[in-house]
Amino acid sequence: MQFDTPVWLGIISYGILAPLGEEIVFRGVVYGQLRKVLKVPYAVVLSGLAFGLFHGNLVQAVYATVIGCLLALVYEWYGTIAAPMLFHSVANLFVYVMLELLPFGSVFLSVPSCVLFLVLSAGSLFLLWMLQGKAALRQKG
Repeated sequence: MQFDTPVWLGIISYGILAPLGEEIVFRGVVYGQLRKVLKVPYAVVLSGLAFGLFHGNLVQAVYATVIGCLLALVYEWYGTIAAPMLFHSVANLFVYVMLELLPFGSVFLSVPSCVLFLVLSAGSLFLLWMLQGKAALRQKG
């Protein structure tokens, strides 16, 4: 159903509006409130699970749970809601544009492709975390 919309509307909807709304709710409100009463790892996992359940079907729920946890970590590391919003926007736009505009986009619907991109996302976040830690050390030293 999401690919029945015109491309321009899909880009606005999935690249701007959905990430904006979902990040305000799931990182700003849900994670923010969980963070007040739980340690970071628990808040990350529970907010990720809430994000996954919100997506409604099993495939999206698994993917969204993992991405939700990563988005909560990005929020925690950068301390601003803008960081997970940008991450979420880029992820949504990448998937939407790849599937909608490229003739071979259906290749990205396979399980190996999803796993590959999930690993790449996790690796990218790990590198961001390492860079963030080095920057913090330079500021202290």
